[in-house]
Amino acid sequence: MLQQLRNLLAFVNFVRLIGEVLHQHNNLATVACVDHASVAHQSLLGHSRAGLHDAAGRRNKLDCDSGVNACGASRRKHDVFRRVKVVSDIFARVCYCGEHGIRGQFLHFKHVRSFCQMTNHRDSPLARNRTAAYFDEAAVSRGLRYEELIPAMERALADFSRGEVVNPVRSILPVGSDHGFFGIMPAVYGGLFGAKLVTLFPKNAGTALPTHQGIIVIFSSTTGEPVAMMDGRLITEMRTAAVSAVATKWLAKKEPSVLAILGSGVQARAHHRALSVVRQFSEIRIWSRSSTNAQTLANEIGGIATTAKEAVNNADVVITVTHSPVPVLQGKWLKPGALVCAIGAVGLSNRELDDEAMKCDVIVDSREAAEVESGDIFLAKAKVYAELGEIVAGKVAKLEANRTVFKSVGLAVEDLASARLVLESHAAI
Repeated sequence: MLQQLRNLLAFVNFVRLIGEVLHQHNNLATVACVDHASVAHQSLLGHSRAGLHDAAGRRNKLDCDSGVNACGASRRKHDVFRRVKVVSDIFARVCYCGEHGIRGQFLHFKHVRSFCQMTNHRDSPLARNRTAAYFDEAAVSRGLRYEELIPAMERALADFSRGEVVNPVRSILPVGSDHGFFGIMPAVYGGLFGAKLVTLFPKNAGTALPTHQGIIVIFSSTTGEPVAMMDGRLITEMRTAAVSAVATKWLAKKEPSVLAILGSGVQARAHHRALSVVRQFSEIRIWSRSSTNAQTLANEIGGIATTAKEAVNNADVVITVTHSPVPVLQGKWLKPGALVCAIGAVGLSNRELDDEAMKCDVIVDSREAAEVESGDIFLAKAKVYAELGEIVAGKVAKLEANRTVFKSVGLAVEDLASARLVLESHAAI
């Protein structure tokens, strides 16, 4: 009988001890595994069996021989919790961020703040998957088609120019001695936020590696939960060309017949595919600093490889997608009414168009970004007439200009809008 009473007393004291931990009694605030607000911490997670475990993970019985004297817990809490850890299935959803406590009636637990990421919301990606999904380039490819991507870019640009997007100018860091660059591009848009981490290594041209590589990390704007990560190379390729297709739709004359592409790489091919969705061209001309590459591309798309001057002469739409630091397009070659989409030059010291080519109406994707990232605009001291999104949204009228240059530097909102299409196609959101 005496032994049974001892066991009962030990059990009652154990329950009281657990109650103190879970009900945030201040006298246990410094116990190991519990933070300043008596929040159970990560060291209590991941155990599937309830009970008391010592540091070696051995399970102990709840009796007077367990080595735990709960009555003295307040005096000897460090000694007690140095030897054992309280582990229970109830901790499977305990947050460990150090901010969200657990309160409620005795042995009835709930999160103090319902938006804690450890709360099991049935409609959240983590509740369904427990880990954020990763989409490699093949999965991204299955989720993107220009027929849907171009309208998505149209909406994103309009929303950006309406002020409905948080999209700071990217941060660009030089990398090592190989003349590479690392860009960080964050944005908040359409229920999502995240960032693209992108690298540009021009010296990769002509090798097995692409010049642009990156990943996109996406979070929910409602809960802050990680939603997905995905390869950023193909998204960068396709959304860049899709934005030029939007510019061609809104800025080029209705029935252009001749397309000139200066460049022969990934973006040259992507632009041909994207622009073919919004316009039909009777003739396509290709120029590249490598005549071999120009002929290869011309053979692929049914074009003509020629000189830069001959390619541009009398062309209705001209696309510049080179890594050249000096002008490859001279304004005197352009016919009246031509549209130029200038894509390739990165940074204030690089340009693809000469001063004469920039004497026209200049349209950009972002005024703020163009001021600090476009050498074509900066070196020519050109004035920006409007953002493309302002024209799409009807905020600014398109002028019937002699010539128009659309200078694209690329925006994070374009990446997020593209990533949303991928997620929707895979039913991930």
